[in-house]
Parts: sequence; C-alpha cells; structure tokens
Amino acid sequence: MVPPVGAGTPGRTRLTVALGLRLSAAVAVSGPMGTGRLAPWLLAAREAALVALTGLALGWAISFLFLISGGVPGMGAANAVRGGVVLFLMFHHVGMQAASGALLLPHGAEAALGLPSGVPVDATVAFAFLGGTALMMWRLASAGRAVAESTGGRPRDRGLSGARIAVPYALITFVTGWSVSTVVRFPQTSPVAVHPSHAASLLWPLALGAIAGYFGGVRSGPEGAWGSEWWEADEWARRWRAATAGTVRALLVGMALSVVGFLVVAAVRPGTSVRFVGDGLSGGPVAGLGVAILAVLALPNLALWIMAPAFGACVQISSGFGFTPGPYCFLDYRHAPSHPLAARDYYWGLPKLGPPPASFWLFLLVPLAAALVGVLHGLRVGRVRTRREGALVGVLTGAVFIALFLVALLLSTVTVRLGGPIASANTGYFRYGPQPFDAIEFGTVWVVAGGLILGWLTGRRAERAPATTQAARGP
Repeated sequence: MVPPVGAGTPGRTRLTVALGLRLSAAVAVSGPMGTGRLAPWLLAAREAALVALTGLALGWAISFLFLISGGVPGMGAANAVRGGVVLFLMFHHVGMQAASGALLLPHGAEAALGLPSGVPVDATVAFAFLGGTALMMWRLASAGRAVAESTGGRPRDRGLSGARIAVPYALITFVTGWSVSTVVRFPQTSPVAVHPSHAASLLWPLALGAIAGYFGGVRSGPEGAWGSEWWEADEWARRWRAATAGTVRALLVGMALSVVGFLVVAAVRPGTSVRFVGDGLSGGPVAGLGVAILAVLALPNLALWIMAPAFGACVQISSGFGFTPGPYCFLDYRHAPSHPLAARDYYWGLPKLGPPPASFWLFLLVPLAAALVGVLHGLRVGRVRTRREGALVGVLTGAVFIALFLVALLLSTVTVRLGGPIASANTGYFRYGPQPFDAIEFGTVWVVAGGLILGWLTGRRAERAPATTQAARGP
C-alpha cells in the first residue's frame, strides 16, 4: 500500500524535503541538460567568432581595395575573399605554402634574398603582420576577460576560464584555412599558388588565444592581476608591476624612436623613397590605400628590425640545409646595404657590405633612451625605498624586457622552408630578420645593466630623502 502524500515519519519527511531543495537548486544552477557547465564554452565560442570576424573583416577590407582598384589583374571576387582569409591567417604567423613555376620578385628581390631567380619553388613562408597580431591579441584578451567574468573565482581560475577562448578560436581558424587555395598574381611577380599550412592554422591561433585569454581572465578580477591573493605580500606585487610597466615603456619608446630614425633616413634619401612610394601607388589611389594599411600593419615589424641593430644586433639572412653557412649580415654597425663592396660573400654569392655612414651611430640613442625612460618609469611605478630594492626592480625590468623582446623578435622574423628543386637538400630553411636570441645578450647589456645602476641610484636617493627632511626640521 502506497502511503498518502505527506505521510511517513517526520525525519524521513525532512530528509525528502532537503533532498528536493538541493535537487531544485542544482537544476536551477546547471539548467536543463547541463547548460550551466556548457555556458562558459558557449560564451567562449560566441566571443571567438566575434574576434575572428574582426580579423576577417580587416583582411577582406584590404583585399577588396585591391579588387576594386584593379591593382591585382584577374583577381575576381572569389579570390578577394580568399585573399582576406590569407591576411587574417597571417595575423597569426600561420605559414603559407607557396608554389611557383619560375620565381620572380619585384626589382629582382629574389637575388637580394639569396634565392635563385627563375627557378621552380615550393616553399612554406611564415610571416606575421605584427600590427594585426597585436589587434587580435587585444581582442582575444577582451574575449577571455568576458568569459572569466561570467565564471568568477580566484585569479588562477579566471585565467583558465579565459583561456577557453583558444579552443573555439583555433577551430575557427583551422576550418577557415581549408577554404583557401588560390593563385596570387601581383605585378612584377610570377603567379604563386598559395594555401595555408593546416597544422599552423590550428596551433598558432591556439597558442596565441590561450596566452591572451589567460591574461585577459586574470585581469578580470575586481582587484586585477596585481591586487589579488596571488601575492603573499604587497612588495612583490608592486615590484613585478613596476618591471612590467617599465618593460612596456622601454619597448614602445625604442620602437617609436626606431621608426622616427627610419623616416629621417628616408627623408635624406629621397630617390629610393620615391621609388618605393611609386611602386605602392602604381595600382592607383584605391590600391595605394590598401598598401598603406598593410604598411601600417607591418610597422611594428619594421620598428623591431631597426631597433635590434640599434641595440647592437644584426639583421641577417641565415639558413639550415645539409650544410649551414654562416649568416649573411646586412644591417648593423659594421654592415649596410647602401655600401656594397666589389668582393662577394663566398657562401651566399651576395656582395660583401661595408660600414654604414657615420650618422648611423646616432641610432645608439634608441637603446639609451629606451633603457633610461623604461627603467625610470618602472622605478617610479614601484616606489622603491632602498638601494637594494631599486637594484632589484631594475634587474627585474631588464629580465622582463629580455623575455618580451625575445618573443617580439621571434614573431617578427620571416622564415622560408624549402622543398623541391630550389633546395640543395630534402629539407632546409632561410630565416630573414634579427637573430632572436640576440635579445638576451643586448637586453642584458642595455636594460639589465642600466636597470641595476639606475635602480641603485634611485634607491640611494630615496634613502637619503628622509634623512634630509629630518635634518631640515632640526632637532
């Protein structure tokens, strides 16, 4: 016999009511079919799609400028759409597999790059427009912050929640990459069949999305990254915050001064500058606008390629095949492309280069100003009180600068991995740009050493200030 509703012992009734309340609460939190657990992933998928649409919209806008202007003959609307996707993927350093029946580049650039002219080529070219990369990282960090705000929790939990954005974002870029397989025909170049590296279209966005999403999630807390319970004491949070602020200031100052220096050099060499501007505008004003946008997106690359030799590094061509010749350095304080010599490099067949003009030594102001402004800004943010603390914050600023400079140089380099008739071995590569690990050596010379000295002096002045104040007050 089934007892009537409400029958039974009082204890059993209370237990039934309690279990019912807990079940109702669980259903209210999780929702039907576990919607609560899926909610952060659904939000991450939506945010990832919005970030991808931002990058695709920028790529399509540039590509359609070339279509409207007729700057690329025979482009067509379908190829314009594919070109926008290619640019979007290049914002993430995704390598493009390119094949051409006879390699030809404008102004014979293939010879200057150490590549044979008119030879069939099958290569994977990896290059990132760092302006686009910075835009995507900023949008991914904002998306990670939105996801983390929906879940809450401690900084670590918020960071991991924000990093969810990487999974749907990488899947979007991976699927998008399969839609691209086209033939690109630029003026003064051979037709090139292009499609993205499918592994890179998954792995690079996954890594960039995880990093940006994690930091966006950590910053989503009510006290941000520096005021949370991560830090046992306020001193270390203050010191690392100072080091980070000083690093960002040093890098931005160095890049800005490098671009200014480049513009000054361009102004005093009007013939070369006019030729390159004329090439950019050869497709008409609309295509010229597209070239100008691409130039702005590549401006961080240019700044880093000038900043590195200003610090003392070398912009070079290096390779790795069955044999590995030494790098061909074409820009530092001892070599300049504007000073070719009659002799030829034994391995590369390119002209040996003489030193740049004496005015190039003015670029020493770039590392000097970057280290000085960046370290002093970090010390001011850190509010150092003693010589020991000042030296510590200065060295920490140098260490963070080395790490960030190293990553920036890695992303700025252009790599060409060859296969087929052009290669002298089954596998090999060319790398163009600064040697990334020079960031360790020259960051130590300029920023770590400068930070140690400036930090010690600043801390010493802070120690003397209370004594001076007390002496002024008198006994």
